[in-house]
Amino acid sequence: MEYYFDKCVSTRLRRCINTSSMESLRLSIRPNDVLMNERVSVQVLGLESRQKVTMHASIKGSRGEMLASSGCYQATTDGTLDLENMPSTSGTYTGVDGMGFIWSMLPSPGQRPGVQLLHTDVTEPQLVNISFYNGHHCFEDLYNGLLDQPIVTDVLTRWYKSRVTTRIPITSGRLRGTLFVTGR
Repeated sequence: MEYYFDKCVSTRLRRCINTSSMESLRLSIRPNDVLMNERVSVQVLGLESRQKVTMHASIKGSRGEMLASSGCYQATTDGTLDLENMPSTSGTYTGVDGMGFIWSMLPSPGQRPGVQLLHTDVTEPQLVNISFYNGHHCFEDLYNGLLDQPIVTDVLTRWYKSRVTTRIPITSGRLRGTLFVTGR
């Protein structure tokens, strides 16, 4: 398989689009760089009419813990998939919820039971890898290595603080803390 790599908004990230079978396939994450509490719109354009796909999202925490989610969808007759308006029929969440891929994350197979996501540095973003696979697959199938490469993938960058917010460590006697000051 050959892949086309294109620079994203952020120079740290790369978009990977499979060009071997669907040259016009495009994953749109808008906005692609957000604060934690902001909604995003996820759409896949250029799918086949009524094509069944599985969305897989994953996050790696500060200690190496992995959380993931999945949802199974069917494209419209014009080959469009919009997570905000179309229902997930199975996966870690079902129904219509554009942010279901975030709130339904579970420990990835192989993680210890009860693992929770830990992010120790709020000045660094949380990177959410979002991939779409051809066909409907269960959560465990996404990890057993039997699937082909994703048909399209991208990265969503989520920040704990805005870029104009300054982090100031505070130490005074036994008092320890951090002051966050928003710039103007």
